[in-house]
Amino acid sequence: IEASLGIGQLVVVLPADTTTIVEADVDAGSIQLPSGREAGAGGVDGFQESATVASPGTAGGRVLVDAHVGLGELVVQRAEDAEVVIPLP
Repeated sequence: IEASLGIGQLVVVLPADTTTIVEADVDAGSIQLPSGREAGAGGVDGFQESATVASPGTAGGRVLVDAHVGLGELVVQRAEDAEVVIPLP
């Protein structure tokens, strides 16, 4: 799965029953992973993170997420931890 955003917050919600390999890069901003690990806080510019987010179960498949944010925040969450916000028209 590829996801890209120029400016803002990109939230990637991972299925609960999959092992996910995350390849992420942010030109200026931060990355937050399900493990609680953060990168780029404090204004670090131009960095990449690679992580494997293991499934709590063994029944699921594997997913590769390739995500990029130009300026902003990349948040990667498991479905069970995600807060779903539906914008009103």
